[in-house]
Amino acid sequence: MGATRKIVQSGKIWSNRTSREVLWSLMKLQKVDQGVLHIVSADKNVDGCVALANGMYVLGASTEKGASGYKAVKQLLCLSDASFQYIDYTDSDLGELDQDLKLRVTQLINMLPNLPENMGQMQGTNTLNRIRAMDTDELAAIRKAAEAGVDQNVAVQVRRFEDKSMRWRALALWGTFFIISLAVAGIYYLHH
Repeated sequence: MGATRKIVQSGKIWSNRTSREVLWSLMKLQKVDQGVLHIVSADKNVDGCVALANGMYVLGASTEKGASGYKAVKQLLCLSDASFQYIDYTDSDLGELDQDLKLRVTQLINMLPNLPENMGQMQGTNTLNRIRAMDTDELAAIRKAAEAGVDQNVAVQVRRFEDKSMRWRALALWGTFFIISLAVAGIYYLHH
């Protein structure tokens, strides 16, 4: 355990940056094989950690007040006002956080802030057994596919915004063109 642990990311969880966005940003960090997300509520009543593998799977979680496993995951990720640090544990032992949960981060992102009461309600048939049987190459392939799926969702949201604002942007563009044309015509008329 003599490895130096580096804080990779830190910040605040609040209405403009929920734990959903924090998980999404951690999933994009490809350089952290094993990390611990330390979360402390603003009132300091909740303090705990969530262990992640490759930013793709939750391995385990615990709080200072004794919650562990999925219960701790839910308690920590459903906080609406907290601070967090994501620490690189690649060369460190996770200790009590190594609970072998293997809960997909994309599932959490898709369900937050309304996580179900128990983890079983999140899992499809044979999901845990399938994940446990995977090797690192399969995990890397799944990670790329999951990122593409989340990227797809972001692209859909951007397209919806563009569709809503297209009429106004076109009006602004043609309005600007019309005003410039009038100005050029006026200048031309005044000089001749």
